[in-house]
Amino acid sequence: MTEVSTSTDGSAPDYPKPEAPIMVPVVFFSEPSAPASQSKVGSHAAVDWDHSGRVVSSKFICGHVCQFRYDSGGNLYAFTYGKLAWSTSDGVNWTARDQSLDWSMMGKVLICLDGTIRIEREHIVRSLKLNGKVIDEYPDGTHIESVRPVPEITASDLLAVSHQRVVHEPTAALRQPSEMPAEAGALPTSKSADEGSAERRGLAGGLRLNKLREADDHKAHNANLVGEAKSAVGDFVTNTAIKLVEMAKGAEALELAPLLDKLAITFHKERRVDEARMCHERALEIRRVHQGPDHADTGINLHGLGRIYLDWGRYNEAEQCLLDAVKVFEKGLRKSRFLYSTNAISPANLSVRLHHLINGLNTLACLYHEQRKLHLCSQLYESAVVACNSVEEHHRAGLTTVLESLAGMAAHAELELQSAVKTNVTPGRLRATFN
Repeated sequence: MTEVSTSTDGSAPDYPKPEAPIMVPVVFFSEPSAPASQSKVGSHAAVDWDHSGRVVSSKFICGHVCQFRYDSGGNLYAFTYGKLAWSTSDGVNWTARDQSLDWSMMGKVLICLDGTIRIEREHIVRSLKLNGKVIDEYPDGTHIESVRPVPEITASDLLAVSHQRVVHEPTAALRQPSEMPAEAGALPTSKSADEGSAERRGLAGGLRLNKLREADDHKAHNANLVGEAKSAVGDFVTNTAIKLVEMAKGAEALELAPLLDKLAITFHKERRVDEARMCHERALEIRRVHQGPDHADTGINLHGLGRIYLDWGRYNEAEQCLLDAVKVFEKGLRKSRFLYSTNAISPANLSVRLHHLINGLNTLACLYHEQRKLHLCSQLYESAVVACNSVEEHHRAGLTTVLESLAGMAAHAELELQSAVKTNVTPGRLRATFN
């Protein structure tokens, strides 16, 4: 068993050597014998997974890309298909809207590891494969397989139905008396006060509800536009600042590193991962030249690169970057504790160093958890607890979620160990294959 031990002389701890990653063989439509990776692209189809093994996006052979979103419990609550964005609140009743129609679909939606969308209903189970095949399964065991005649996907593939959107128009009951049409020879008629009042209240309520729904849709659309605009403006401002610093101080100026960090975070959020990697690598090189390889700020870029390699499934490179980042963060925290005790730095500086270390330990634990090296997750959680106890409580603000994540992985390791002891089986790696 590999152990993470800390030396008593205050030097950096000995972290475990990187081990070979788990390779999960995947069969794709156009390249069945190709090796797997976190994002495997064939000639036309592709699947992207997150570090929890869930499919976050898939590309059909026709070129269309679907994206999937999950809640904290790992349940699918929204996805895109065709030109519609589907969402649900109970996991069964799905709704979507376009410019003129309301769409609805009933059934449980499952996303398979190979990107297949599976819709389970009472009388039919439909599977939509990335190569364009549609397979319908019926309760009597019948299987019907078909291929889309055109390279276009529509909502009808999901067994969805559409409804014409109802727009409430003012009726005669809400018009003013002067607006009422007069018929030749007709005597004026009137309803009782209570009946007319009830009808007006009901129609007015329907109009108000419709306007509120339209207002909510308008606000959501505006919020999306505002978010995209802010992101675009932020990228423009950051890029402009980088160009100005390069013109004033050169392409290797230390002032570029924080700007590159900011740009890398934005790119990573937008899934422009390769651009984020290049920003981290450039900032890391600049910091190593100006501040040295052991400066605490170099850990920011090492941690960012480790997260990117983890997303890509390049576990050896991810592990090496994360181990180096944790070593640098731990050394930076020890230095900051000493400087803080002499009032040489502010409390915020010490808090930042602690947050960097705990986040680095959590990302490394996620890597080991994926590789089923659960005993190392427990050791990393213990290291995080020791680091938190070495500073005052107010420095630990905002770390609750990260510490709970580490504690959960450590608890899983303990359960696995107990189960292995009961069954007299040594815990090992999880190996899985699928077609």
